[in-house]
Amino acid sequence: MNVTPSSVSEYLQSIGGITDNPAYLHLDDSNQIVDWSIQLNDHGLKLFDAQMITLKNFSFLEGLLPCPNNPLVIPRMQIASTQYSDLHMFSTPLGQWIILLDSTCASIQAQLEQQSRLSSELLTGG
Repeated sequence: MNVTPSSVSEYLQSIGGITDNPAYLHLDDSNQIVDWSIQLNDHGLKLFDAQMITLKNFSFLEGLLPCPNNPLVIPRMQIASTQYSDLHMFSTPLGQWIILLDSTCASIQAQLEQQSRLSSELLTGG
């Protein structure tokens, strides 16, 4: 689980080589977890017991599986109460892949900017 799978590395290179040690899930065609990275803990997903990891630990994936053949990206998805991630999903002949890239800072900044704009509009009447 320490080595990033080639499917993940190749995908990340195709979108700009974004990160080392990405958080990922690898699923088989039956949506069963085959492999995962410990970096999922960095995304607010506290996975302490490898024997207990199931898709129930990842409620944010409900309704999104199976992964599409063409990559699907959902930016700034709230994964945990204070954690936002860009969710990347795709399939390969080796199975389905879900990658999480941290977007917490950008998400919080966007929320603050939106709140500031809304407050300003309320003060100025429109």
